[in-house]
Amino acid sequence: MLSKGINVINVGLVSTPLLQRFSSLNKVDALMITASHNPYFYNGIKIFLKGRKLTKKEEKLIESNLDDNLNLCVGRYTLKDIKEEYINSLKNKLKENKYNIKIDVSNGALSEITKDIFNDEKIKIINSDYNGININDNVGSLFIDKTELNSDYLFSFDGDGDRILFKDNKRIYEGDLIIFILAKYYKIKKVVLTKNVNLGILNLFKKNNIKVFISDIGDKNVLKLMQKEKITLGGESSGHIIDLNLNPYGDALITTINLINILNEIDLNKYLKHLEYYPYINLNLKKDYNLTLLNKIKEKYENKKTRINIRVSGTEDIIRVNINALDKDKLNMIIKEIKDNE
Repeated sequence: MLSKGINVINVGLVSTPLLQRFSSLNKVDALMITASHNPYFYNGIKIFLKGRKLTKKEEKLIESNLDDNLNLCVGRYTLKDIKEEYINSLKNKLKENKYNIKIDVSNGALSEITKDIFNDEKIKIINSDYNGININDNVGSLFIDKTELNSDYLFSFDGDGDRILFKDNKRIYEGDLIIFILAKYYKIKKVVLTKNVNLGILNLFKKNNIKVFISDIGDKNVLKLMQKEKITLGGESSGHIIDLNLNPYGDALITTINLINILNEIDLNKYLKHLEYYPYINLNLKKDYNLTLLNKIKEKYENKKTRINIRVSGTEDIIRVNINALDKDKLNMIIKEIKDNE
């Protein structure tokens, strides 16, 4: 980049939301090298144009010009610490805490920052011995079900710090449930969720008179619909949470601080008394699976009480299938038909 005349600011090891925040506030374009929630060998580049993600058109424009040989002057290189101001802005946000809490930072970008923010003997940071290779390696939000609780709550990030899930001794709270908790606490009456939302959670929103708008999967799609419908809160089951009032960059750390404060105030059991999950499963199929056949299975079984989402992964060579059905026997029947045709 320097050889092409671009001035480069190196901000070091930071989370994706922190870089996006810096990009937006300082009106500079930014590149994040990250594998997101995947192992390190999936590393790629996330690009922010003055704080926003690329459109499909912009992605294609960049890809079509990668081989262009631009002869420009040499750019200027500077180092900049953007963490200190960020840490100071969050240090006093945590109120009095009565719970024993573990925070799993996935050996990732928030390993050091999180230690600097939480100065509470009841809060323990785990999986923070990062070396660049152990990021997301059987730790973090993707593996929250395998991580021992040994506390009242366990909060779990992905490696680049834009996903957050948590659990207690009753259940795992995925992104949709977190959005419900935030919406109920802040008395927000409209939210955006994705097609992957559990149908039982969707009913919980309805019973609490919170209107749900459904977007395609992907935080870009969530944000686009939020802006279109003038909605301030939205996100994905995977743990991307966007709050345009408090957390516009989908920062797992900010969401965690907000949630800890809320959990210390509310009775979570009363919040969730109408919750009834529909049985569901996430299948990962080989990328050469017959998509035409898969869509026929979807047409055959899908109705108001059964939902099948099919998505070709943008990061791995797999097809992701999310199946959600009120009838468990029907769920097993769909799984069997898909597996029999592998």
